[in-house]
Amino acid sequence: MFSFCQTGNFFFGNSLYDSQKVEKIYLLSDGAKWLKSGISELKVEPEMEVKHLLCEFHYKQAINHITTDKEEREILKLSFKDDPKNEFIKLVDEIIRYNPNRKDTIEKKKNYILNNYNSIKDMLDFNIGSSMESHISHYVSNQFGSRPKGYSSERIEDYISISNFYNNNFNIFNLYINTYDNKEVAVINEDNINYSMFERKDRTNIPIINNGAKTPKYNAINGLAHNVNI
Repeated sequence: MFSFCQTGNFFFGNSLYDSQKVEKIYLLSDGAKWLKSGISELKVEPEMEVKHLLCEFHYKQAINHITTDKEEREILKLSFKDDPKNEFIKLVDEIIRYNPNRKDTIEKKKNYILNNYNSIKDMLDFNIGSSMESHISHYVSNQFGSRPKGYSSERIEDYISISNFYNNNFNIFNLYINTYDNKEVAVINEDNINYSMFERKDRTNIPIINNGAKTPKYNAINGLAHNVNI
């Protein structure tokens, strides 16, 4: 997020920049009109260049929605990059001809790419990418936003932090032990930790009891198992 000061400086995230020393600003987005409509506001110096680029994630996502065939995806990306626009359109229309049941979806994604044609071309030419959208899609929205859930504003950041630790292969158990009650950090040899305490232990050799579904059959057999000490 940008915010500007009267001094000519502006903030980007937590960083402060001298606007007179910034020559170019590249804004990556999904191409939404409300985002592109404010691009001119970022040009705070006469010589500053501000350009909108479509995020590579959304471009590739659109290609992937046009076809599920890996070879066709690569052909489409190469054609878009190297061929005239009409050649790319012919390829997509050919895919529609062989997949009439998916015509609406393919047409929608084709139009999305064509409506952002120059922004995609510039993104590819400048070789400017960002992993933000893919990270949000796979590691944040997938777990915290794709299905209706409720989180308190006080806890959601903690949950996202734990998810980040997990996805970056941190040992969450060690992190918990080392930070519990803000005590002095203990030196723990991971090889000596007994993780068997977290393993599921079957109480009996009867599957329905171990599955834990509270059905009438479960209750009856579970009571019998405890009475005869199976």
